[in-house]
Amino acid sequence: MNKVYESATMVVHDDRESLTPEQAFDILWDGKAVRICYPPDFLAESEYDIFDADYPIFMTDIISHDDLGNQSKEQSEKQVNDYLRGYEIYR
Repeated sequence: MNKVYESATMVVHDDRESLTPEQAFDILWDGKAVRICYPPDFLAESEYDIFDADYPIFMTDIISHDDLGNQSKEQSEKQVNDYLRGYEIYR
């Protein structure tokens, strides 16, 4: 496990595999989920608030089922990349 943060009262390890937006799109396009979270906020008042909990998302959490059927793969990829901007992405 990779140690990503340590203080006198807490140690945070992270063993998730990070993904690029392109890798995430391929996984989402295949109908599988990726996990996203906000980047660490090292300015948080409490050290327990530095790291955001990740959660799974699927393609239809970003693009409606109807829109997926009416737009090209390239349009979908742009929409997914725009959505994922600002998140950390994991397998």
